[in-house]
Amino acid sequence: MTSEAAPHQFSNGLASYQLLRPAEAAKILGVSVQHLHALTIHGEIRYVNVGAGAKREVRRYRAQDVQAFVEERTRTGNVRWSTRPPLEITDADLLAAAKVVARDRKRREREKEQEAFQAKRREQREARVAWLKQCEDEATAIRERLWRESLQGKRKGAERKNDR
Repeated sequence: MTSEAAPHQFSNGLASYQLLRPAEAAKILGVSVQHLHALTIHGEIRYVNVGAGAKREVRRYRAQDVQAFVEERTRTGNVRWSTRPPLEITDADLLAAAKVVARDRKRREREKEQEAFQAKRREQREARVAWLKQCEDEATAIRERLWRESLQGKRKGAERKNDR
């Protein structure tokens, strides 16, 4: 049926409802079919399922429901850009937020202190390794010198024995 069709009369005297296709309802509302679908999904506007079941719905909109939606959404005076209630921030909310900020700040400071401590320990470890390497090199040099001296002493001792 189109939006201009008159409601049918049943034999029992009840008038049927004029059912609009999604494109017709969207045209009346001045929105796209996708926007009408979103309004339907969010429960903002009622529809009638004339399909075979819940899996494959065929939606139709009663003219009265479209009109009720328009009247419900008609506003005068101040324009509200959101349908959500205004956000109310209490002192308890501010205190809780301040505690979270303070806790995060302390955590970051502890992490920085720990990183600095680890960097200092790393430097100390590297200095200790360098010192041990230096000591090892000096010990090796001393061993080599003593070994050479002992060889020279043996040669001199052998030469003295030969001279006698």
